[in-house]
Amino acid sequence: MSDETEIKVRRMLQALEHQIVEINKRNIREIAGDIDAAQILQLAEAISVCRARYLKAALAMVVHHDGEIRIEVGADLIEERRAYHEALRGFNALRHALTRGYFVLNEDG
Repeated sequence: MSDETEIKVRRMLQALEHQIVEINKRNIREIAGDIDAAQILQLAEAISVCRARYLKAALAMVVHHDGEIRIEVGADLIEERRAYHEALRGFNALRHALTRGYFVLNEDG
């Protein structure tokens, strides 16, 4: 690729990136609304509860039966893991959006 083509491609990608940021800003504001620190802390609290429930379910999968120790994975463990991991993914997406400038924390909340 020539230097001139490389420069054109780089400029085009920068323009696209700027447009993508603007699209994300618009959609997050329209759909999620204003986001404040209290909401982020509420989500962090909920994740902590999910983590605790998941750990409790993980500890409960150890079963003592006839002198043997074994692992039994139940539906509750899987459900708690999914809840925890999805909540954590949501939190990470929120942090990513904040660091990318897709929204500004509302300081009035």
